[in-house]
Amino acid sequence: MTIEILYLVHDLNDAAVKRRLAFLKQSFHVKFIGFRRDTRDCSQPEEEGSICLGITRDAQLLHRLRSVFGSLLVIIPHLSILRRSQIIICRNLENAILAILWQSLFGLNAKVLFECLDIQRHLTGFGPLGIVLRVVERFVLKRVDAVLTSSPAFAEKYFLPSQKAKVPFLIVENKLSIETQEQSIPLVQRPVKIGFFGILRCRKSFDYLLDVSRRRPDLLKIQIAGRPFRDVFPDLESELHSGTRYLGPFKPEGIASLYETIQFSWAIDYFESGFNSCWLLPNRLYESLAFGRVPIAVEGTETAYFLRQRGVGLILEDIAELERVLSGLTSDEFADICRRIKNLDQQDLLFVAEDQRNLVEKIRVLSSSTA
Repeated sequence: MTIEILYLVHDLNDAAVKRRLAFLKQSFHVKFIGFRRDTRDCSQPEEEGSICLGITRDAQLLHRLRSVFGSLLVIIPHLSILRRSQIIICRNLENAILAILWQSLFGLNAKVLFECLDIQRHLTGFGPLGIVLRVVERFVLKRVDAVLTSSPAFAEKYFLPSQKAKVPFLIVENKLSIETQEQSIPLVQRPVKIGFFGILRCRKSFDYLLDVSRRRPDLLKIQIAGRPFRDVFPDLESELHSGTRYLGPFKPEGIASLYETIQFSWAIDYFESGFNSCWLLPNRLYESLAFGRVPIAVEGTETAYFLRQRGVGLILEDIAELERVLSGLTSDEFADICRRIKNLDQQDLLFVAEDQRNLVEKIRVLSSSTA
């Protein structure tokens, strides 16, 4: 019998969310519900059959928490969907709170799985807001049935030592759930192209890459694609110069064509430096390796540890090293880096049948204890 899952998300149009949705749909009956981060009419969702609960904003957790309470009336016409669900997978803290409220208000028997793929910077703050939010999160952790996260460092560096979490953890990395064709080794012709893809939120990375590409047009060009945080980049395109190009947001089916245009992928993030930025394993890490491109990471991060364990990628002591490293990189050295990527075990990058079986079994065990 197919398990009924309700997937409750922060942004119905997020490319990474849609990849997770596609993965879940391979084994479960999934209903897609959540919020938007844009201002389009919620009555016309992009994903067929999805339910929009309202509009929220990037990097504004308090606003999103308010939206949770505002959505309680919106869900009433869809109570039959809630009551059929055996598992509610909630992406982000505010949606876990919402699922717990649904359980209390509507008497749901569904198990709640808290999907946490980022530790918001407010949660690691030392002021009153950070303290209050960690208390709220501990409340959530005591009431959910499992935490699904994409990096072991989130459990090891945050949930276990800081939040004293006792809940089971399911580690589901941001691997690709699509087959990739064998990639040819790209040439290291100058200027090289670096891809800055995904959620665009790191001002430090953006400013540094623009500076180097402006000063050294002979050395590198920057390809940018994804959705910018408007609080960080109010008008991203106005900041670009001739050595940079913004391709706009992208859909999962457009990933391959993005990576065809570059040799390196920027897998560095300082948006929440010292905390979330050090612990995450971003989508672009798996994407770049799967498509035969070279991810660039910085020492002291889980991304760098992942690459070093596999002997691939380009790891910098500090981003200021990039110009020197690229200037000295020979064609033979670059070809060797690419060959090592080509020889990687694809199970490190792609969801394979074993990954699918493991997740299905864990979710079946979770759902079987539903009252």
